[in-house]
Amino acid sequence: MPGSRSSSSAMSSVSLTISNSKRSGPLPSCRSPSSVLRNSWIPLIRYKHQAGWTDVLDRFRRANGTLYDLEFLTDASGRRVAAFGFHAGFAGAAAGALALAAARNGKPLGRLELYANEQAMVSHVKETLGRSGKGVRALVIGALGRCGRGAIDLLRKIGLDECVLPFTLDDILKWDLADTAKSRPFQEILDVDIFANCIYLSSSIPPFLTVPVELA
Repeated sequence: MPGSRSSSSAMSSVSLTISNSKRSGPLPSCRSPSSVLRNSWIPLIRYKHQAGWTDVLDRFRRANGTLYDLEFLTDASGRRVAAFGFHAGFAGAAAGALALAAARNGKPLGRLELYANEQAMVSHVKETLGRSGKGVRALVIGALGRCGRGAIDLLRKIGLDECVLPFTLDDILKWDLADTAKSRPFQEILDVDIFANCIYLSSSIPPFLTVPVELA
C-alpha cells in the first residue's frame, strides 16, 4: 500500500522502538518465521484467514505470549478504541486510482512503492491518471468515518470534481449508514470507476452486490 511515511513494506517484519526506565532499544525483528513472539506490539492482520495467519499466531502460542490486536480492542460500550484511520483510507484510495489507471491500459495493478511524502504520492497518482482525476467517478461507503474521510481527501487532491453549489457535478459519492439502508444490491457500485469500501463489519450483513447484478 502506498504511504507517506518511510517504513517497512512487509507488515510482519516491523521493528518498533521502546523507551522506558527498564529498557531502551529496538524490539527483536519479527522477520524470522521460526522465532517466537512474546511481548510484542506489531501491526498484523491475521484473524480473517489471511495468508500465513496460522504460522504467525502459532509463534505467540509457542512462546506462551499474549497478543493484543489493536483493531479489536473496545471500551466498556463496545466501541473500538483503535482502528484504521484517516491515512488508511487516503492510501487505499490512491491504490484504487492507480488500479484504475492500470486497467485503462489493459494491465493489472503492479507493485506499490513507498513515497517520500504525501505530495509525492498525490503527484504520482495524478500523473498516472493523465495529470488529473477529472472525469473519474468514485463511491466511498463509510464516508463519515476516519477511513472514509481519508479516502475522500485523496480523491479531492487528485482532482475529482465535487459538488459545492447546486447543479454542479459531484464525482465523489459519499455514502454512510443511511445510504446503505436502502434496498440492495447497489448498482451504484458498478457505475463508478473507483469504489472505496471503508466500513467495518462486526456481524454479517446482506451483500452489497449479488452475482446476477454483476453479470447483468
